[in-house]
Amino acid sequence: MLVYIVMIVGLVFIGLALRVPFAMRKDYLAKKHWKSLPTADEYMAAIATGNGRGICCIKCGSNQIWEQHLISGQRIHYCRQCKTDLYGTGGERK
Repeated sequence: MLVYIVMIVGLVFIGLALRVPFAMRKDYLAKKHWKSLPTADEYMAAIATGNGRGICCIKCGSNQIWEQHLISGQRIHYCRQCKTDLYGTGGERK
């Protein structure tokens, strides 16, 4: 019985050891992409619509803006209609 428990615990640790580098790589790429996006203020200055609908997609004009949360607290705001990444918020840009 103890042998099976040790084997299961070992497999769990091996699984985590294999998964962590992939999760870290994914988070690194997401942070890199977040840094390449404009801030909310930069984005609003760039679109400057003044149409009374608030912030909207620069590509399709939709006002359905959703956000994707990253592990580190940053958020990528994207258009729900055309899936275009629009701007990033949260965290510090370096």
